[in-house]
Amino acid sequence: MTGPRYSAQPAGPEPEQFGGPGARHRQETLTAAPLRPGRTMVVMLALFGVMVIGGVATTVARMSNPQNEPPAPQPSAPAGPPPVPTYPSFSPPPNIAGWTQIRNQTAGLTYQLPPEWKLADAKAKSLLKDLGNQPLVGIANRSRYQCDGKSFDRGALGGASVLRTKGSADSVAKDFATAWTTSIFSNPGRPAPQLGTPTTVPLSGGPATLVSAAVDTASDGKCLATKGTVTAVVLETPELYKVFVIGVDTAGGPDAPPVPAASEVATIISTLRAN
Repeated sequence: MTGPRYSAQPAGPEPEQFGGPGARHRQETLTAAPLRPGRTMVVMLALFGVMVIGGVATTVARMSNPQNEPPAPQPSAPAGPPPVPTYPSFSPPPNIAGWTQIRNQTAGLTYQLPPEWKLADAKAKSLLKDLGNQPLVGIANRSRYQCDGKSFDRGALGGASVLRTKGSADSVAKDFATAWTTSIFSNPGRPAPQLGTPTTVPLSGGPATLVSAAVDTASDGKCLATKGTVTAVVLETPELYKVFVIGVDTAGGPDAPPVPAASEVATIISTLRAN
């Protein structure tokens, strides 16, 4: 096997591991703070059935020459690569009543989570084997339950801060969506996930790249969900990609706890911003 495709920021010595289905875990820095009540903000992303379409209008002004002389030629600007989006300052989204703000310092991300989501550990991280053991930090799980003596979750999420490479934000989002699918939907015989088209979504700090993957778990549906969705969101900074991944069950498994609503995932994503 070749070396890891992604490099993470230095995280210091790694404390001991803890167990969990579908992925290996170690420890990293994470803080959480309760939120004051506020107005719920829901951003309808392309992932959830609404197309995000941007339009740019260009106006060309023409001025007459009183001397009927042709205008002097203007020097053209030299061509170059498009600028990398930066986030010098931005306003955080409104606080959502009952949700908790998570400041994932190692991943460089801040987001809000509803009470059904619990941090796996204050310093948890998961290693993505498909990406050369790239660490994913700030692991949180939704609605853990027991079935046939085993633990299952209705959802799992985390984040990473990785160096910019030759890969685009689109390719990074696809890679993380695929890798997180492998980690949390590890049922043997599962077909490959169906990756959607990368989409640009508006967040409070600027545009981000979103890729979703539809998952068929090939499960009988008794304990493990039969279908799921994994979404990766990539925010760009001059030196780093800030990556957020979230996977949830969408069908199957026991009646309780129920699968999360698509609107819940969309709202979590809408609270994302880079630190």
